[in-house]
Amino acid sequence: ICTIKISDAELMGFCVKINIAKPVNDKIEKNGEFDEIDIGMWCYDKYSIRETDIYSKIDNGLYVAKVDANSLAEKSGIRVGDVINCADISKLQSVNDLKEIIFSRDNGENIIL
Repeated sequence: ICTIKISDAELMGFCVKINIAKPVNDKIEKNGEFDEIDIGMWCYDKYSIRETDIYSKIDNGLYVAKVDANSLAEKSGIRVGDVINCADISKLQSVNDLKEIIFSRDNGENIIL
């Protein structure tokens, strides 16, 4: 799903993957709304970490750069500097992989990281 297109830049646009958009759409159709789940952390994957000043090289998984106080992430023991390699049994290569899993769940469902 195209979310923005830059008219001055040829062939440049930004999109949301269908694997993220479909569960959101399904929940809106079923419940009339989408209640976004926020676990309270900010992560970088091997692609996005290159654009930061964080001096960590990761080949797989997600580097946890920020954990909000009193969030689900903090209460679950996730700390800045952790690398999350899997969510349930799925290997994580990008932040979108984690979003796909989170958005496919309902509030209150557990995810094993």
